[in-house]
Amino acid sequence: MSNPRPPQSQKSASTMKAASSPSDSKTPTHFPTVSTPQRQFGETPGIPIGEWNHAEIAIGKRGYGKSTRLMERMDELNDEAGGAYKIGYSPEPRFPAGSTRFRIHYHEDIKSLERQLRRYPDDFHVLVGAEADPVVRFAEALGKSLKRKALGYWNRRGMALGKKAVPIILVVDEMMMLSGARGSASGGNSTVWFRQFLISLRHLHIAFLGGIQDSNSVSYVNASLATRIWCFRTTHEWALNSMRAAGLPKEKLELLPKLAVGEYIEVDV
Repeated sequence: MSNPRPPQSQKSASTMKAASSPSDSKTPTHFPTVSTPQRQFGETPGIPIGEWNHAEIAIGKRGYGKSTRLMERMDELNDEAGGAYKIGYSPEPRFPAGSTRFRIHYHEDIKSLERQLRRYPDDFHVLVGAEADPVVRFAEALGKSLKRKALGYWNRRGMALGKKAVPIILVVDEMMMLSGARGSASGGNSTVWFRQFLISLRHLHIAFLGGIQDSNSVSYVNASLATRIWCFRTTHEWALNSMRAAGLPKEKLELLPKLAVGEYIEVDV
């Protein structure tokens, strides 16, 4: 697949009006498009391939701020890169209103997401439905396409590491809907591909941001492969054990059942 046009420079949030929603003919009418102001991107967006290494997971009970933190982090990474392709997954159109500076487009299939990403590359495009796997596969294909473009036609067999390219931010709001995140520690045929994906993120030029309500509901191997974990309120003993296995110190584990809405413990792993 060919990659969409890179994000363009935007007017600063202080001087532009709130972006208006695209017309109904441009996005599915049964999913809302949320309009939020956009900020200025860098003059020359792009990060050297190999230096974009983020596998970050938010773990905790429903309603305590995981989705909001994922959106905040997406904005932070976008600023770090000077602009990025932002794609994601959610079971329903439920990302908190106002949690990101960028317009959110909800799509019911990958074809719609890819088409609108090409048309509005600065916005956040989210697949909704029963499975998250398709958007992860799409992100993987887009990352490979970006590498090919960075190399150029005459050097397509060369090494892409170090070549500058617009990175990808992939946000999966509920990893339970990602079949590749499940399974035993050893991993079966249906899950090993996702672990290979996490290990290859920096080569694919993708930052992965994921949310889990119960860390015990997916394989703890996913947490062990993360570069950062945000721990929100957690009370279930098995979930706490899973987070202990991921490397959370005992003194911080004891704080997890006491955290209020919006509070979290950040752990670099």
